[in-house]
Order: sequence, then C-alpha cells, then structure tokens
Amino acid sequence: MSTPLLELRAVTRRYGAREALSRVDLDLHEGEILVVLGPTGAGKTTLLRVICGLEAPDGGSLALGGRDLAGVGPAERDVALVFQNFSLYPDWTVRRNLEFPLRAPARTGGRALAESEIRERVERAAATLRIEALLDRPARRLSGGEMQRVAIGRAIVRKPRLFLMDEPLSNLDAKLREALRVELAVLVRSLGVPMIYVTHDQGEALSMADRIAVLVDGRIQQVGTPREIYDRPCSPLVACQLGQPRINLFEARVEAERLLSGAGTSLCPAPGHAPGPVRLGVRAEHLRVVDPGPDAAVVELVEQAGPEQLLVAHWAGQRVHVLVDRSREFHVGERIGLAVEEDRAVLWPSP
Repeated sequence: MSTPLLELRAVTRRYGAREALSRVDLDLHEGEILVVLGPTGAGKTTLLRVICGLEAPDGGSLALGGRDLAGVGPAERDVALVFQNFSLYPDWTVRRNLEFPLRAPARTGGRALAESEIRERVERAAATLRIEALLDRPARRLSGGEMQRVAIGRAIVRKPRLFLMDEPLSNLDAKLREALRVELAVLVRSLGVPMIYVTHDQGEALSMADRIAVLVDGRIQQVGTPREIYDRPCSPLVACQLGQPRINLFEARVEAERLLSGAGTSLCPAPGHAPGPVRLGVRAEHLRVVDPGPDAAVVELVEQAGPEQLLVAHWAGQRVHVLVDRSREFHVGERIGLAVEEDRAVLWPSP
C-alpha cells in the first residue's frame, strides 16, 4: 500500500488524570474513507480535534503528507472539519454561508480569492449537493437535511486536503440519515479527498467505510475492512460494536474436541483447540434451526424483520438471538434445535 497521507503514532491526550486518547496509532491513505466507530465517550471527537489542530497531543506524533504537525496551527493544516451541529449563521443566506470560509485568507492558502473564483466554487459545490435553488434562502428557513448539505458544502468549497466528519448526520431522522450517508460517501469518493468519519452508528460504519477503526475508552481496539471487523473481531468488546442484534456470547470450555456451554450444552465441534475455558461468539445469522434434541431451545419471542424473522430463545443456559428466513412459522413456547455454524463462530481465550 502507498505511503499514508496522515500518520498518527502513539498519540495520547489527557484531561487531568484521565486519558481521552491512549497511544493511538492510525493511518489514512489518499482517497480512503476511514470510519472511527465507538460508543459515546470513546474519544472520537477528541481524536478529530487533535488531528485538525484544535487540541495539542500530550504525547506521540502526527504527520500530514510527510510533514510533522507539531506546532502547525489549524489554519495551516488544510483540513476541513464538519461538526455534529451545523454551525450556520441563521440570518445569512446559503450563498453567504458557503462564501464565508473563502473570504478568510488563512483558509485559502493565505491568499485572497477573486470574486469570480469564490462564485465559481460556491456554485459548483451547490450543484454537487443539489442545493442551487436554496442559495438565496436564509439558513434559518432550511430543513435539517438542507442545513447539513450546506455545512458539508462549506467544507467542500475550501478544497481541503482532508475531510474530518464528527457524527454529521446524528441529528437527522433515521430515513434522512440513511439517504444522506449514501450521498456523502458517493460525494467524497467522487471528489477524491480522503475522509475520517466518526460515528457510534454501526450502519454508517458498515455502509461507508473502506476501513473501520474501533475506538473504545481512548484505545484503538482493531483496524480492518468492514468484513474483517464483522467476521473476525479480535475480542468480544469489538464484536459487540457491530451487528444487529448483538453477537451471541458464551462462556464455554473445550472438552474432547467439543465446545460445551457453561450449562453443559454441546455447542459445536472444536477440533485442534486445546482443552480449557474459552469465550465463543456466534452471530444471529450463524445459528441454524434443526430438529429439537435433548438440548432444545425454547422460543421466547418472534419478531418480524422484513424478509427475515428474529427469534429470541433460551438455549444453553442463556438468551440467544437467531436470524432466520420466513419460510417457516415459529411460535412462542415452541421447542427448536439450534446448531452453530462452526466455521463462522469466533473463539477467544477466556479472561
């Protein structure tokens, strides 16, 4: 792979005794969309603030295009940050909001732009975002989706080297959020500008990312493609960040090349695994319904999920989720057999 555009090495940020970021290593390549996924309080916003220069790290180093960013201010980094809140001037027109960053020489390479260039950049961004008809409308008269397009447009007109997006769609309703995340990913790829997008929404991460970095408690837990993170999470903590419903987790043990639950239920073969305690992760779609045997599960709830059904069942001493198609009807209280697709199951050492 090519030399990274952005490199973070052992970046640490402290607030008093608390480490908001702890020795973060991260790379971003040209044209890449990197999604940083993590729960509230994971350090996602702090990471973006350090990258764009609004906060200085307490340890480690950052480089952009091979240039060490120590002592380099936000205006010199050529990075555009889009916040969760739209931060528009409500009484200004859309056009004036879009022009604003272009009238600050510090944001345009230190030079004043000609009026003709400002107009051309604004109109091109408006056409790209399909907001040309809104250019003369005051920002306070825009819908939430329109405001977000204008906020993104203010980043686009600058022609930055790097986009940073801080949960920009989280204030929108679910239907609009789903539509805009697709538009945003397509737009960024068409512009060829790399982006770091932070979110707690796994749907955004899976649909937008070239790679996902899972951040929890200020630490990078795993970096990989969406498929790698989903199929082969490095820990139960990472496994629980992706998947709806959440992955089924079992405290288990390996005995005679079989995997047994804590309740003694035989879960699946475990050839080649050393005897002893382990943790097992099985996603809902990797449990199959079979004929019931002595270790049958009992259906507690049936949820219709479009072309699929989600079964909540009690099995192996705990509650599990099973995702099945609609070819068969299930009933609460019904006894069913369950089988783990062992090639899709994930094993971790027991803590």
